[in-house]
Amino acid sequence: MRRLVWAWVAGTVTYVAVLVGGAVLVGVLTARSGEVVTAWPLLVVPGVVAGAVAVLVATARAVVRPPRRRGLVAVSLPALVAFGMSVASSLEAASRADVPPLVHAVDVAVPVIVLLATGGAGGLLAHVRWTPASRSSYAEVV
Repeated sequence: MRRLVWAWVAGTVTYVAVLVGGAVLVGVLTARSGEVVTAWPLLVVPGVVAGAVAVLVATARAVVRPPRRRGLVAVSLPALVAFGMSVASSLEAASRADVPPLVHAVDVAVPVIVLLATGGAGGLLAHVRWTPASRSSYAEVV
């Protein structure tokens, strides 16, 4: 359980940090070029990085084979954070401009779907690629 809590914390912090860093980078690029810069990486990259970090923390050096769903459990809190931040940002964007409903739906759904897909794939990969430790434990030696 402690490992999952650390995975949730690591995934959430990573998601927020990568999202903020990406938003600052897109803002700087927009200010320098004076043109519209595509912001779709802000929907995909933070989710992939956060999901990968959460799954690595949740399944790294597992003594027993990690269950397949462990990746999904590890990214559940980051996915909730992504959902909340996406809803807040799309509401803010809607208050300032005319934004079609489809864009709202994509902005809200894509980060959550990317996080859950990354977590599920990572959990399945960790389950399939797990191998027992090559060294004997202290209890087995004694």
